[in-house]
Amino acid sequence: MVERRKGGKTGVAAVQCLEGDAVWNYLDRHAWARNLFELALVRIERREPGEVRDLAKNPAVFLVDYEDGLWVPAFLLTGALKGFSVAVGCEGEQEPISTYMWTPKGDSPHIFYHFVCLVENIEKMFEAGQLPYPIERAQLTSGILDLVLESRFQNHERVMTPQLRIRYQASKKSGYCESGPAYLVDPSLLE
Repeated sequence: MVERRKGGKTGVAAVQCLEGDAVWNYLDRHAWARNLFELALVRIERREPGEVRDLAKNPAVFLVDYEDGLWVPAFLLTGALKGFSVAVGCEGEQEPISTYMWTPKGDSPHIFYHFVCLVENIEKMFEAGQLPYPIERAQLTSGILDLVLESRFQNHERVMTPQLRIRYQASKKSGYCESGPAYLVDPSLLE
Protein backbone atom coordinates (compact mmCIF):
# COMPACT_ATOMS: atom_id res chain seq x y z
CA MET A 1 0.00 0.00 0.00
CA VAL A 2 2.90 2.39 0.50
CA GLU A 3 5.48 1.27 -2.04
CA ARG A 4 4.61 3.93 -4.60
CA ARG A 5 5.31 6.91 -2.37
CA LYS A 6 7.83 9.50 -3.53
CA GLY A 7 11.35 8.11 -3.64
CA GLY A 8 10.23 4.48 -3.78
CA LYS A 9 10.96 1.90 -1.12
CA THR A 10 13.92 2.69 1.09
CA GLY A 11 13.87 -0.35 3.33
CA VAL A 12 12.99 -0.99 6.95
CA ALA A 13 15.01 0.17 9.97
CA ALA A 14 13.24 -1.82 12.71
CA VAL A 15 10.19 -3.94 13.50
CA GLN A 16 8.31 -4.95 16.63
CA CYS A 17 5.42 -7.24 17.48
CA LEU A 18 2.99 -6.38 20.28
CA GLU A 19 0.21 -8.67 21.48
CA GLY A 20 -2.74 -8.68 23.87
CA ASP A 21 -3.22 -5.63 26.05
CA ALA A 22 -0.03 -4.09 24.62
CA VAL A 23 -1.97 -3.56 21.35
CA TRP A 24 -4.66 -1.49 23.06
CA ASN A 25 -2.06 0.33 25.18
CA TYR A 26 -0.24 1.27 21.96
CA LEU A 27 -3.44 2.75 20.52
CA ASP A 28 -4.22 4.57 23.76
CA ARG A 29 -0.72 6.17 23.79
CA HIS A 30 -0.60 7.16 20.09
CA ALA A 31 -3.51 9.38 19.03
CA TRP A 32 -2.36 9.44 15.37
CA ALA A 33 -2.45 5.62 15.22
CA ARG A 34 -5.81 5.46 17.02
CA ASN A 35 -7.33 7.95 14.55
CA LEU A 36 -6.09 5.96 11.54
CA PHE A 37 -7.19 2.71 13.22
CA GLU A 38 -10.73 4.00 13.72
CA LEU A 39 -10.88 5.35 10.16
CA ALA A 40 -9.81 1.95 8.81
CA LEU A 41 -12.36 0.15 11.00
CA VAL A 42 -15.33 1.99 9.51
CA ARG A 43 -14.32 0.68 6.08
CA ILE A 44 -14.60 -3.00 7.05
CA GLU A 45 -17.70 -4.41 5.37
CA ARG A 46 -17.85 -7.67 7.29
CA ARG A 47 -17.56 -7.40 11.06
CA GLU A 48 -18.77 -9.33 14.06
CA PRO A 49 -21.23 -7.30 16.15
CA GLY A 50 -19.70 -5.82 19.29
CA GLU A 51 -16.60 -3.99 20.41
CA VAL A 52 -13.36 -4.83 18.62
CA ARG A 53 -11.43 -4.83 21.91
CA ASP A 54 -13.75 -7.53 23.28
CA LEU A 55 -13.96 -9.63 20.11
CA ALA A 56 -10.25 -9.85 19.19
CA LYS A 57 -9.15 -12.51 21.70
CA ASN A 58 -5.44 -12.38 20.79
CA PRO A 59 -4.85 -9.03 19.06
CA ALA A 60 -1.47 -8.25 17.55
CA VAL A 61 0.13 -5.24 15.93
CA PHE A 62 3.23 -5.36 13.77
CA LEU A 63 5.13 -2.07 14.02
CA VAL A 64 7.23 -1.35 10.93
CA ASP A 65 9.65 1.60 11.04
CA TYR A 66 10.79 2.44 7.50
CA GLU A 67 14.21 3.96 6.74
CA ASP A 68 12.58 7.11 5.34
CA GLY A 69 10.65 7.83 8.56
CA LEU A 70 7.32 6.21 7.68
CA TRP A 71 5.76 4.34 10.62
CA VAL A 72 3.28 1.57 9.91
CA PRO A 73 1.27 -0.26 12.56
CA ALA A 74 -0.41 -3.30 10.93
CA PHE A 75 -3.13 -4.82 13.13
CA LEU A 76 -4.22 -8.45 13.25
CA LEU A 77 -7.62 -8.68 14.93
CA THR A 78 -8.79 -12.23 14.32
CA GLY A 79 -12.27 -12.86 15.66
CA ALA A 80 -13.40 -9.26 15.30
CA LEU A 81 -13.09 -8.50 11.60
CA LYS A 82 -13.65 -10.35 8.37
CA GLY A 83 -11.70 -8.32 5.89
CA PHE A 84 -8.84 -5.89 5.38
CA SER A 85 -8.73 -2.12 5.29
CA VAL A 86 -6.15 0.62 5.38
CA ALA A 87 -6.00 4.25 6.46
CA VAL A 88 -3.09 6.48 5.51
CA GLY A 89 -2.12 10.01 6.42
CA CYS A 90 -0.68 11.71 3.34
CA GLU A 91 1.69 14.66 3.36
CA GLY A 92 -0.03 17.76 2.05
CA GLU A 93 -3.54 16.36 2.69
CA GLN A 94 -5.68 17.69 5.52
CA GLU A 95 -7.52 14.40 6.04
CA PRO A 96 -6.25 10.83 5.92
CA ILE A 97 -7.58 8.50 3.24
CA SER A 98 -8.91 5.01 3.80
CA THR A 99 -10.22 2.12 1.75
CA TYR A 100 -11.51 -1.42 2.08
CA MET A 101 -9.25 -4.10 0.61
CA TRP A 102 -11.77 -6.24 -1.24
CA THR A 103 -11.11 -9.96 -1.40
CA PRO A 104 -13.49 -12.29 -3.23
CA LYS A 105 -15.61 -14.62 -1.14
CA GLY A 106 -15.42 -18.10 -2.67
CA ASP A 107 -18.05 -20.78 -2.25
CA SER A 108 -15.45 -23.51 -1.92
CA PRO A 109 -13.78 -23.75 1.50
CA HIS A 110 -10.68 -25.22 -0.18
CA ILE A 111 -9.84 -22.19 -2.32
CA PHE A 112 -8.08 -19.16 -0.93
CA TYR A 113 -9.10 -16.67 -3.60
CA HIS A 114 -6.90 -13.90 -2.22
CA PHE A 115 -3.83 -15.87 -3.39
CA VAL A 116 -5.07 -16.17 -6.98
CA CYS A 117 -3.24 -13.04 -8.11
CA LEU A 118 -0.01 -14.35 -6.64
CA VAL A 119 -0.42 -17.65 -8.50
CA GLU A 120 -1.29 -15.80 -11.69
CA ASN A 121 1.91 -13.75 -11.36
CA ILE A 122 3.92 -16.95 -10.84
CA GLU A 123 2.43 -18.28 -14.10
CA LYS A 124 3.39 -15.02 -15.86
CA MET A 125 6.94 -15.38 -14.54
CA PHE A 126 7.29 -18.89 -15.99
CA GLU A 127 5.77 -17.85 -19.32
CA ALA A 128 7.84 -14.68 -19.76
CA GLY A 129 11.01 -15.83 -18.02
CA GLN A 130 11.08 -12.72 -15.83
CA LEU A 131 9.36 -11.46 -12.73
CA PRO A 132 6.25 -9.30 -13.21
CA TYR A 133 7.30 -7.11 -10.26
CA PRO A 134 10.56 -6.39 -8.42
CA ILE A 135 11.94 -9.33 -6.42
CA GLU A 136 12.81 -6.80 -3.70
CA ARG A 137 9.09 -6.60 -2.90
CA ALA A 138 9.06 -10.27 -1.89
CA GLN A 139 12.39 -9.95 -0.05
CA LEU A 140 11.15 -7.00 1.98
CA THR A 141 7.73 -8.47 2.77
CA SER A 142 9.15 -11.86 3.76
CA GLY A 143 11.90 -10.22 5.81
CA ILE A 144 9.43 -8.01 7.68
CA LEU A 145 7.25 -11.00 8.59
CA ASP A 146 10.23 -13.11 9.64
CA LEU A 147 11.67 -10.41 11.89
CA VAL A 148 8.30 -9.45 13.38
CA LEU A 149 8.02 -13.07 14.52
CA GLU A 150 11.58 -12.84 15.84
CA SER A 151 10.43 -9.84 17.90
CA ARG A 152 7.59 -11.96 19.26
CA PHE A 153 10.03 -14.69 20.31
CA GLN A 154 12.31 -12.08 21.92
CA ASN A 155 9.65 -10.91 24.40
CA HIS A 156 8.22 -8.39 21.93
CA GLU A 157 11.44 -6.35 21.80
CA ARG A 158 12.12 -3.94 18.95
CA VAL A 159 14.38 -5.63 16.39
CA MET A 160 16.80 -3.56 14.31
CA THR A 161 16.78 -4.71 10.68
CA PRO A 162 19.91 -3.64 8.76
CA GLN A 163 19.33 -6.65 6.45
CA LEU A 164 16.10 -4.98 5.29
CA ARG A 165 17.76 -1.87 3.86
CA ILE A 166 16.32 -2.92 0.54
CA ARG A 167 15.69 -0.15 -1.99
CA TYR A 168 13.56 -0.43 -5.10
CA GLN A 169 11.17 1.45 -7.31
CA ALA A 170 7.78 -0.19 -7.76
CA SER A 171 6.55 -0.86 -11.26
CA LYS A 172 3.71 1.31 -12.53
CA LYS A 173 1.41 -1.71 -12.76
CA SER A 174 0.17 -2.89 -9.37
CA GLY A 175 0.28 -6.63 -10.08
CA TYR A 176 -3.35 -7.00 -9.05
CA CYS A 177 -5.11 -9.38 -11.41
CA GLU A 178 -8.34 -7.98 -12.71
CA SER A 179 -9.94 -11.09 -14.17
CA GLY A 180 -8.11 -14.06 -12.70
CA PRO A 181 -7.88 -17.60 -13.99
CA ALA A 182 -10.84 -19.34 -15.63
CA TYR A 183 -11.58 -21.48 -12.55
CA LEU A 184 -12.62 -18.33 -10.69
CA VAL A 185 -15.35 -17.75 -13.20
CA ASP A 186 -16.27 -21.46 -13.45
CA PRO A 187 -15.34 -23.41 -10.27
CA SER A 188 -16.42 -26.67 -11.95
CA LEU A 189 -13.06 -26.54 -13.79
CA LEU A 190 -11.45 -27.58 -10.49
CA GLU A 191 -13.42 -30.83 -10.30
